[in-house]
Amino acid sequence: MLDHQSASDPQLPLTGKAAIYTRVATHTKRTHIPLTDDVLVLAQERGYTPEQITIYEDVGVVSGKTPIMSREGLRALVTAIQQGSIQTVLVADESRLFQDADMLQISLFLKVCFEHDVAVVTSQTVYDFTNPALVTLFKSRCMQGRLYIERQVQKRLLTRRTKKRNASGKNPTQKD
Repeated sequence: MLDHQSASDPQLPLTGKAAIYTRVATHTKRTHIPLTDDVLVLAQERGYTPEQITIYEDVGVVSGKTPIMSREGLRALVTAIQQGSIQTVLVADESRLFQDADMLQISLFLKVCFEHDVAVVTSQTVYDFTNPALVTLFKSRCMQGRLYIERQVQKRLLTRRTKKRNASGKNPTQKD
């Protein structure tokens, strides 16, 4: 189901420029190509032509928690929004923008989008940041990515401790 601000599909500024943002960990993991292809299809389904679309990418950024100003692609995207060059940002999902980010980075991005009337579109949601409910939803989904990362780290640490104890011959119920 698609989330959006009203029962009718929101009107995107099809006469303006759209941006696609992707983020991948390394050059060798060019997994952004299928993601970019999926988002290009989404853009075309929304009525954008290839000429209206600019792709911004960050390669080598390990985490979505890296500050905006340290992410070349995201920084260029924010600059384009501030210059009025972009009216819609399309991403595979919210975690491509902010995964494990602090609220300051998320809020800075939201503020720029709000001030320049820029919509953010994922396959599930069209975010119009003039709608407080959609601002809350966006922040919530970004934070879900952060909680997922924290759980994965805790799981890995627990697995390492268990392997270490088993290797040392200690009973798992025995205290150190």
